[in-house]
Formats: sequence, C-alpha cells, structure tokens
Amino acid sequence: MNRKMYKKDKFSNNYLQVGKQDKAWGLYILNAGYSLFGNKQEDPERYEGIRKNPPSRCFDCFNISCIVSGSMIFFPDPNSQKSIILPANHIIITVPGGVHRYHVNPKTGCEQYWIKFDGTYAHELKKNTILPLKTSVIDISDQLSIASQFMKIHHESELEQNLDTQRKQLPLLISILSALNYSKHNSVNPVIEKAIVFMQANITEHCDLSNFTKKHGMCPHSFRRIFKNATGLPPLQYFLELKLNKAKELLESKLYSVKEVANKLAFYDQYYFSRLFKKKTGIPPGQWTKYHKQS
Repeated sequence: MNRKMYKKDKFSNNYLQVGKQDKAWGLYILNAGYSLFGNKQEDPERYEGIRKNPPSRCFDCFNISCIVSGSMIFFPDPNSQKSIILPANHIIITVPGGVHRYHVNPKTGCEQYWIKFDGTYAHELKKNTILPLKTSVIDISDQLSIASQFMKIHHESELEQNLDTQRKQLPLLISILSALNYSKHNSVNPVIEKAIVFMQANITEHCDLSNFTKKHGMCPHSFRRIFKNATGLPPLQYFLELKLNKAKELLESKLYSVKEVANKLAFYDQYYFSRLFKKKTGIPPGQWTKYHKQS
C-alpha cells in the first residue's frame, strides 16, 4: 500500500473508554492512533533536530504499529547501533515492559496506524506465544487486508467515543491478532526450509549440519535459535522426530525387522533404537505394527 507523502505532518491519537465489563473480557483497546511524517526533502524543518541515536523506550501495554507507506528505522537490539529499514506492509509488535527503539526514516517519511491494548487475555496470549514474548516484526505483504482493519478501528474511534465503541472495535482487534499469528507461523526462513529438505534427503544418515550451516553463512548457534523459533524443536530433535516417523512407516510395511530398521536409519544399535522408540511412543518397536492396526 503506497501513499503519497504530504509536507504537513499529521497526528491523531484517540483514547477509547474502558468499562468494567471490557476489563472482565480480558481484552480491550486503550487507544487507536495515526501519524504521517513527510520526508526530509519535503519537510526539512521537521528533521533538523532528529537524533541519530534515538532513546530506547517501553510501554506498559501491548502496542502494534502498522506501516502503510514510507518506512521506519528499526533497531532489533535496542542496545546496539545496528538498524534495519522496515518498509510499508510491516508490523511492529511491542509488549508491556519490552524495551524497543524505532523511528521514522527521514529519507522516506512514514505513515502508520497503531493500536494500544491490554487485558488478562492479552497476557495469556503472550504466555502461550500467540503474541510474541518481546518486540517483534511481521511482514504482512501477503495479508494487506490487515492494514485496512487498522484504518477502520482508527476512523471509527474518531467518529464515536463511548463504551459501545470499545465493543464494536474488539472483533476487529481479534481479527488482526489472528491474522498476525497466521503470518508469523507461515513466514518461514528459506534456510530453515532448505534444512528440512536436507534432513529428509539424509534420513538414513547421521545428522551433521555443520557443513550445511557453513554453506549458508550461518553460525550453528544462530541456526539452532532460528530453527527452533520456526519449528518449535532444536534441529537435532527435529531430525530425530523425522527418523522416528520413518521408522514407523518401515515397521508398518512388515518388510524389515527392528534391527534392520535401526540399521537403515543409522541409529547406534538396535537396543538404543528400541529404548528411544518406546520412550517417544510408549510402544516397543516390535509391537508397533500390532498397536497401529488396533488404533
């Protein structure tokens, strides 16, 4: 969504009323805001005093900002000077107490909408990782309708300010959170996808990802962290799960003995394989075919 930057800055922040019933629901909107800042060439006075090193800050509630045009300068680590450019169709999510640092890119200006919200249910979503545990960025290029929902909440908040406003806007907020969760879990790092393909292709071998990570310019620690964030499991554990699923297939085919399956999938020996299989499935490999047929 690209929009022309205007010379005149615009800023709007609409606070919504929060009643006892809204708090009882556990999710409520505190305010819905909008800002538009032109670029440095269009509005040089606006950026004369801009700091190259903006201070870190934190909110006491949840905040989601949607960049609809222009770009932001974002610092992944608030304590570092390293920054990245976040273009339009990106969301920045901050959590209560989460230190963060980002500001308008003076070269492009920026137009954004934001929603601040809170509630016990919101904290449960964070606890269950539906909402992030720390400041996060999500690309919404494949779900541009999310931006229109931000706009709708903001515009309707400007038009009406009473307790009914909160109840009317809540479904839109829930829809946004649901869409963001989908985007987060369906935006997989291409290197992770390649790693999974690599594992599947080498299912009958021992897993050595050192050459793989070196080939893709990643240190093992970073790779493990990114892989676990994407799949929920460390790389070696994920590979082991692939092996055990393949073992189930081989056992169900009745073409291989337990010892042959263990050898075929490069387990250390039959006894190690049997102990591991039973630990993970609750069933000894020798009884798996019978159990599987009954279930």
